[in-house]
Amino acid sequence: MVRNIVLLFWSSFVFVAAAFAQEQNSPNPPPAAGQEPADTPSPGLPTLPPFTLRFDDPPSPSPTAEPATPPPAPVEPSWRPKGFLSFTLQQRYVGTFTSRLLHDGWMAWTELNVQLPKGFYADLWWTYGLDDNNVNSNKGDEFEPNFGWKGKLPYDLCLHLFFRYFDFYPLDEWYDSDCWIQGAALARDFVLGKDSPHGTHTIRPELLAGYLSEVNDFIGGAAVLLPNVTYTWAKPLGYQYLTIANQVYLQYDDGFDRPCNDTGLFFRWQGGLQWQVADNVILTLPGILALVSMVDHNDDRLDEVFSFNAAVKLIF
Repeated sequence: MVRNIVLLFWSSFVFVAAAFAQEQNSPNPPPAAGQEPADTPSPGLPTLPPFTLRFDDPPSPSPTAEPATPPPAPVEPSWRPKGFLSFTLQQRYVGTFTSRLLHDGWMAWTELNVQLPKGFYADLWWTYGLDDNNVNSNKGDEFEPNFGWKGKLPYDLCLHLFFRYFDFYPLDEWYDSDCWIQGAALARDFVLGKDSPHGTHTIRPELLAGYLSEVNDFIGGAAVLLPNVTYTWAKPLGYQYLTIANQVYLQYDDGFDRPCNDTGLFFRWQGGLQWQVADNVILTLPGILALVSMVDHNDDRLDEVFSFNAAVKLIF
């Protein structure tokens, strides 16, 4: 009996001593009362240091973004000449601003128009009478340098300012025998039936006014009013290369001392068929001009004048 009690006590002592020794050799101390046991790392894996989250720590700075490189400024295209060169065969020369038959005979007209930057343009017009071989023999020979500006206004209005110098026969006598005109025009386009299979109609009313005088006698000039309407029908009835063009004027002037013009009021119509023979070539054939006096006038201007013409225009 005593022997059994001693063996039981000794066995209990050995068990407690072994448990205590194992506890002392363990890397993790036993948890306190009420404390959750710590996680034991898996054998063979490195032990990481504990991580503490601090709410008072400043946030990590984000990498500084480099400023975006601005796009290069658009490069304006260099100016290149644009305009047209035209050649006209005209039966009679009827002055636009004087409403007078200046030369009764066939002539060759040449015009060069160059568009300049900012809406400006330069124009050279020269006529040569075909009744002789002399380029400086009568009123069929004339040279006109023209300058002007065209620009857009509100409400789709177009403003045109111009200056025109008339170097009349004799062409080598500048200033004393010549005239000039300064004027302005205000116009607006109205387009009807655009892209229609029957053609596009464009109506352009214009108010044009100027002052025509001798170069050395500005006071003896004349105020000229030319309200007009231009009507074009492009691609009529589906004809892709044809345009019907018409322009109607009412021409009023209050008298001009040099040609002894009385106050006059005239109706002027000019028109023709324009053929698009190439992308940059337009042929006018036939062309017609008619001038009819609407009032009695006490000068030698004719009551009516008609003229036929043909022209070719090269656009560049």
